[in-house]
Amino acid sequence: MENTIKQGIMTQPEKVNYIISKGCDYFGVKESVLVGSMGTKSNLHRKKRYIALILYDEVEITLQEISERLGNFDKTSLSASIRRLREELSGEFYGSEKTKKIYNELLFYLNL
Repeated sequence: MENTIKQGIMTQPEKVNYIISKGCDYFGVKESVLVGSMGTKSNLHRKKRYIALILYDEVEITLQEISERLGNFDKTSLSASIRRLREELSGEFYGSEKTKKIYNELLFYLNL
């Protein structure tokens, strides 16, 4: 996969794997731990929603496919998480600067 990344050409499944893998690296968690996490109030859930938003925006993938890849995420919760994160990134909520910083750093780390 390294050769594909260096050339800048990835298939959609490779891009999904890359975003999840590098996102886990950025947050310092193992993919198996992130995917297996449950609960909407956990730190892992907060990290998972950043990855979900990037997958939704950067890859041709459905909410159902994202929820299957990230585990323990139903489509309704996923849709709500993406909507809330977008609202936080828009600057309408208190604490949005921290959210923007994390999101922008993650995008830079992923080189997207």
